[in-house]
Amino acid sequence: MKKLGLLITLALSLGACTSNTNPDVGQELIENGGFESNVQGWEKFDENQGIATTSNQSTCIKSGQASAALSGVPDTANYARAFLQQVIRIPATGTATLRYAVRINSLEPSGSDGDKLGVYIDGSLTENIKTSKPRNVYDSYSRNLSDERGKDITLKFEVFNNKTLNTTFCLDDVSIRWVP
Repeated sequence: MKKLGLLITLALSLGACTSNTNPDVGQELIENGGFESNVQGWEKFDENQGIATTSNQSTCIKSGQASAALSGVPDTANYARAFLQQVIRIPATGTATLRYAVRINSLEPSGSDGDKLGVYIDGSLTENIKTSKPRNVYDSYSRNLSDERGKDITLKFEVFNNKTLNTTFCLDDVSIRWVP
């Protein structure tokens, strides 16, 4: 009986029987979510001077040595467009949570909504981040993906910049953690 009590005490002290909300627990489903390996693992698209690339500038990095930078100012068209996307399989059981951080570096006037970053899951807009949000600081976002269990989803970050002044949406720490 003492051995059983010791095993239970040991299991509890190691966290085996406790709930954990730590975002670092579980299996990472995103490839290269910190953009440390350029845009490896991500499909990239640029249109009308739109730019989807990585940045090693300190004003764009939240953690690590790089981040994604989505921006552009069109020369002749009315908009610039660029996106990064990745297809991810969400397991049929357990919990999956999307997390990411965005920083807006913009020359647009304060309060302007001219440029925006859309976050899409399978073509459905889940977050519309506009230049009227706070700038020059990272904002963190999260979304429970329970409705996507058992599916392959396409996660897309897409920027639309108007023809006026440049805005760069810095994207870092993209993660989908799955906990069985």
